[in-house]
Amino acid sequence: MSESTRTGPAAGASAARPARRGPGRARAWFALAVTLLALAAHGNVVGNDFAGDAVPWVRANPLLHGLSSPRGIITSPYRTDVAPAHSPWRPLTALTHALSWSAGGGTAAPYHAFDVALHALVTLLVFGLLGVLGAAPVVAAAGAALFAVHPVHVEAIASIVGRADLLVAVFSLV
Repeated sequence: MSESTRTGPAAGASAARPARRGPGRARAWFALAVTLLALAAHGNVVGNDFAGDAVPWVRANPLLHGLSSPRGIITSPYRTDVAPAHSPWRPLTALTHALSWSAGGGTAAPYHAFDVALHALVTLLVFGLLGVLGAAPVVAAAGAALFAVHPVHVEAIASIVGRADLLVAVFSLV
């Protein structure tokens, strides 16, 4: 039977049927939505200044005032306000602090913007993890949205020294 002689519901169905949106397109929209939600929920911290532990640990640490000595940043203790034996070693966190200092000339805005962006990335990774675990896109988006706005994250995002927690979350979820 040739194509021109075929009859019935299947004959012209593909031409008349609108194209379906696949689950990949829905996932992409949900991923965008939860990322924007995370940015919107915590974006207000970008205007904050250094506060709390960020003052002695970051702003007062001259080693973190630029990237002129990356080896010194990597090999030095994270905190300079205590004895080296009592300070954690956080080379990646310290390097990102030096990068933030370089980006903003010592202002707090680049630190906060980087932390909010990290939180958005972590939220996106939570969405992906939920999808890998078998959640439907809408369920994964609901879980990631709850994660994005949950108040337990405020300290890690708003406090510049909470960046280590955000970096751990990124690497754990990846």
